[in-house]
Amino acid sequence: MKNSRGVWASIAMIGAMVCVPQWVQAGSDDSAASAPDSAQSPARSPEQIHVQPGVPRSSQPALSGKALDAHVLTQLKQRFDAADTDHTGRISVDQARSAGWGYLVNHFGQIDKAGRGTVSFDEIASYMRGMGARM
Repeated sequence: MKNSRGVWASIAMIGAMVCVPQWVQAGSDDSAASAPDSAQSPARSPEQIHVQPGVPRSSQPALSGKALDAHVLTQLKQRFDAADTDHTGRISVDQARSAGWGYLVNHFGQIDKAGRGTVSFDEIASYMRGMGARM
């Protein structure tokens, strides 16, 4: 009985090795027809990028430079304030998790260097700047 299980496991493994690449290839053929390959297509200006029907276009000009940095910082602060449900100016890993802030949950131990169990907005922003974010 043990030998037959090993044989069936080997057959299943070989079948997966043969079939999966074919399924992946078939799936990539379908997706290639619906969306251009960004690695092969040249860079396009924002005016040339296709927007799906029903997606409203912004009437605001595109942000760049210091305006973009300030916008990112404002969005981060708003997200922090929404997670700070007890309005202490600090959030816990549970508050970050409840707010759906996976990045903060995943890096909480690195941000909370003092080991208090909570982090401030400034600690988060400082950590992100140290990781290369412009804010």
